[in-house]
Amino acid sequence: MRNIFIVGLSLACIACTSPGLATECAPVIWDLENINYNPDGTSSSGTATSTRYCIADGAVQMDEFRSLDETGQTNFWSVSFHSADTEEGTSHTLWIMVGDPGYTIIPVTVNADGSRISGGSGADATGEFLERAQTTFSEDGSYLFEMGRSFDDGKTWIDPINVINAAMTDRAVPALPEALAPPMQEGADALPDDFPRGAPILDGTAEISTFERDGQLILQFASRYWEPNRWRLAEWVVGTDRVTFTEVEFD
Repeated sequence: MRNIFIVGLSLACIACTSPGLATECAPVIWDLENINYNPDGTSSSGTATSTRYCIADGAVQMDEFRSLDETGQTNFWSVSFHSADTEEGTSHTLWIMVGDPGYTIIPVTVNADGSRISGGSGADATGEFLERAQTTFSEDGSYLFEMGRSFDDGKTWIDPINVINAAMTDRAVPALPEALAPPMQEGADALPDDFPRGAPILDGTAEISTFERDGQLILQFASRYWEPNRWRLAEWVVGTDRVTFTEVEFD
């Protein structure tokens, strides 16, 4: 193991939201049709699921996203965290991935009619971006999410770049995993003894913990990443645009 370094980030974003934000958290599973659009106008579609958990005594909604292959197996994991007590007004959401160190901080605007207009800024394997989106809801709990992104600071947009049709299901939300997946556990075992640890989520591909500090709710998300091989911990002040990252590199 070598080098422990910290990178601090605080992002200010344009108006935005998060799908399905509610004033009272309730566990639920959505089945998703996930459509991605390319700059040349072509598109590809696939299936996914979104599973909501209520954490920190219900103060935070955690939505686990799983992209599925043709056999129904998960080939990509990400998660979004939102303040569950947001009413009409503005808060923030953290969206973060496993495997790709990208993330987005998303200001959440909740209108009086329950509609959501969203946007934000972030980065992934394709680079830094701005994003904007609109979510419309149906009485049966389904929703339509339409998102655009700009990779040149808003000069041009791919809009839409992603469209999600989400249908609420009546399937029971499963219990969270009790252990990390083997490659993740291998990384966790190599951490210093005093490094923060959490509870497994996302089929054991990541960990989370929540606690209070100076009267503010803090959420930590951690997972193993490669190229370089490292353990990466994100610490978010819940409901704000403040997030910092701590990384431990492995030999």
